[in-house]
Amino acid sequence: MTEQTMLAAVMHPAEVEMLIRDLRSELVADDAPAATVQLARYHALLESFCKDWRQLYLLHGVGELSWSEFANLRDGVREVSKALGEGLVLRTNRVAAHVFSKAACCVPCSRPQQPPARPARRIRAVRSGPAAPRVHRGRAALRQHAVV
Repeated sequence: MTEQTMLAAVMHPAEVEMLIRDLRSELVADDAPAATVQLARYHALLESFCKDWRQLYLLHGVGELSWSEFANLRDGVREVSKALGEGLVLRTNRVAAHVFSKAACCVPCSRPQQPPARPARRIRAVRSGPAAPRVHRGRAALRQHAVV
């Protein structure tokens, strides 16, 4: 089964926070002592991203004029994530944090996609008027009525 709803042009802040919270719960640092400080900075980056996203959402809403603001924020976090995410991985599958955060922060800022078109249903026409169709009686029946 496929989803029948359209994706929003701008993701709701609660959804962004949920995705980032999941990402943050999986992040771990390498064994290097500097990696712990780096992990704390990366957490702060993701937390501030959520706050900035919520602020933009409250200021601008989801109107098309604000999409560039959301895209700039998203792209800025991606750039900083490249530097701060070095040496950070996800606990479960050891994927680099920057690679995963790029996917997690891939919030849409564009025209919503249309859901797939459903096949057209055939609707039977409803007849107006009497329920039974008129019966053609033929010429003989018409002559009988005329003679009487």
